[in-house]
Amino acid sequence: MNREMKMLHMSALMKATGLLIATTANPSAQQVRNCGPQPQVVASLTLNYGETRQSIGTGDNTP
Repeated sequence: MNREMKMLHMSALMKATGLLIATTANPSAQQVRNCGPQPQVVASLTLNYGETRQSIGTGDNTP
């Protein structure tokens, strides 16, 4: 197989992969919160796993 055919096959494979990713990705799933409000998560971790706060961040918590 010569170089030109290899490049053609690679290009077709990349296009097919891109099309597969574009058509199977669920855009609405990107907006689902998998966690929850910070106080509720901390309380749940403390209750279920004995987790405690180890440090406090100094950053601005605004999105």
